Amino acid sequence: MAKSEKFNWVKWVSAIVIFPLMVFGPIGGWMLKLMGNGQSTTGLATWSASIAALVPATILLLVSIFYWSDGILRRDWQIWRQHWVKNVMWALLAGIIMMGVLVPLTKALTGFLDTGDFAIKYSGASALSFSDVAPTFLSAIVGLFAPFYEEIVFHHAITEPFRNKAKWVYVLISIFANIMFGVVHINNVNGHWSSLIMYIVMGIWLQLVYIWGGRNIWQNIMTHMVYNGSISLLMIFSVIITMFFGK
Repeated sequence: MAKSEKFNWVKWVSAIVIFPLMVFGPIGGWMLKLMGNGQSTTGLATWSASIAALVPATILLLVSIFYWSDGILRRDWQIWRQHWVKNVMWALLAGIIMMGVLVPLTKALTGFLDTGDFAIKYSGASALSFSDVAPTFLSAIVGLFAPFYEEIVFHHAITEPFRNKAKWVYVLISIFANIMFGVVHINNVNGHWSSLIMYIVMGIWLQLVYIWGGRNIWQNIMTHMVYNGSISLLMIFSVIITMFFGK
């Protein structure tokens, strides 16, 4: 954002408000029901009704992403793909650091145990129905798409308008954005607020990836997808193992 460019308060505030409302409002309740992590807060009793209710929310999110992105997806992609081999390697390395260093370290420090882990939840099952496995597959799909809107919201729309402000202002806004990044993952830690430290640390790491990667949003998206994709594959693998070898 250039110094002469007028600050768009409407866009900035909407980036702060809309996504958390979708997580903590009725939409979050529907997602909890669909992914098997809790009870719906809306009273919707069937999968079809819940999915139908999510359609307008998905459209709203896509429109919002287009509004918040400022056209950077296409622009940054043209730059990112010019050195795609180097950028893919950097994304893999950054993702491995997240999985192999940051997450285990913060889990150890906070004593977090993911009691929603599929392998724990379904271990020993002799047969799995559609209602058993569908939440895991849905979670895996959501995890693959999450990097697009999370990176655009938290590491572009909220922070970049302050890029050319005083350094301390940018740092404070970045801290605020990454705390928000952690908070919107509250459903991932079964409501354990202390465990959000892991996601805040991940958010800060992704912020650094954005800066070190030339402020190219695709570097963040790819790094985030390396992490989420690995988790999604592990979830699907655990389903397959349980289906064929569960007792």
